Amino acid sequence: MEGAMSKDRKIHILLSPWFLISLFILLLNDYVLKAGFPSWITGKLSDFSGIFVLILFLVGTTSVSPKLIGWITAIGFTLWKSSYSSPVIDLWNTYFPNISRVVDYTDLLALSVIPMAISYAKSSTPVSIKKILLLPVILVSAFAIMGTSRAMYNTPIEVIKPAIEIKQNDISLLKKLDDFAEEKGWQNKHDPSKTSRRYVTKSASVSVYANYDNDTQKLYLRVSGLQEETDVINKIRGEVLSQLESEGNIEIMEAPVIDTWTEDPYFKWHVRMHGYSAGGPVTKLSDFVMETGENVALNNLYQVIATSLEDRGYNYRVCRSGVDQYTCREYLIGSVLGPYEYSKSTRVLLSLSGRWLKSTLNLSVVQYVQEDSIPAEKLAAELNQELMDILPEEIEFETLD
Repeated sequence: MEGAMSKDRKIHILLSPWFLISLFILLLNDYVLKAGFPSWITGKLSDFSGIFVLILFLVGTTSVSPKLIGWITAIGFTLWKSSYSSPVIDLWNTYFPNISRVVDYTDLLALSVIPMAISYAKSSTPVSIKKILLLPVILVSAFAIMGTSRAMYNTPIEVIKPAIEIKQNDISLLKKLDDFAEEKGWQNKHDPSKTSRRYVTKSASVSVYANYDNDTQKLYLRVSGLQEETDVINKIRGEVLSQLESEGNIEIMEAPVIDTWTEDPYFKWHVRMHGYSAGGPVTKLSDFVMETGENVALNNLYQVIATSLEDRGYNYRVCRSGVDQYTCREYLIGSVLGPYEYSKSTRVLLSLSGRWLKSTLNLSVVQYVQEDSIPAEKLAAELNQELMDILPEEIEFETLD
């Protein structure tokens, strides 16, 4: 009987063969197969394996009966895959990281796996595996259920207004996009005072990215979304282009976007400085402040270089390190290379880290195009001279390849 399932037996279902096989299929499909072989089959495979894993996971970790879990899953999945969930998704995406789903009623075929999952939950027997494995399985299962990965579909285009027809700093195309996005009810996730945009459309998985370059007078545009929403993406792309073309005579070209994380740079300069820390490891590190383990000389160098870059008018973003013992600023400057806010031709990285007995300051200048509004070699030489003028004798200095 359902009520007779012991707590030990319920939790051990997470170590049963078919649960682990389904979990493996779900992870393999979401993080490998969908990206490499996007198709109708990989889309449905996630639904079937995901529902099977979800039901057994809830059976193993809650006191709810398998039959009730099956009914809740069926109702919840049906609502999730329907248009009725759109208002909830829109509200969530307004305040939290975006979630999305594709309204495809053929996905409801996956509900046929529910009776099999319930039957397996009732009939499975405990396996003789050490309980120490339960925690990692629970964590991996939760990750697989909540954070599936889907292949993205991109349509990069470059929209150019002839230089003879526009003035310097003319961003009428960007204004046209703003008006169109407002009319369509899209959310702009970027500061309107900037020349970059990210609009989240009504289909939450589809976003429109735009980035205007004042120097070259080009607007880079990209529509991105899930592979299975190709038709929606192409429709939005067509609507956006129609709006832009109504602004006047423009030229539209496919634009290869340079990936500044994988492309071989045209120019690279990297220096590293080391200094011994006092008082053990760093316990807290934020902008210009290190508590214990602090090397005052390196801290001062960090401030000098940061101030020098900002005096040049360069804006920065904080690197996503997520570690208290590390502070990092990334200055993305120069010409626009693509549709994203930080698709820039030159990258200056300034980082300061503190460890046991030693702190390290890194400074690098990397440029990805030969001709640019910012001469990277000159910038590197100036920064190098500024360092040499104030570098204390106790600081170790090295230039890296």
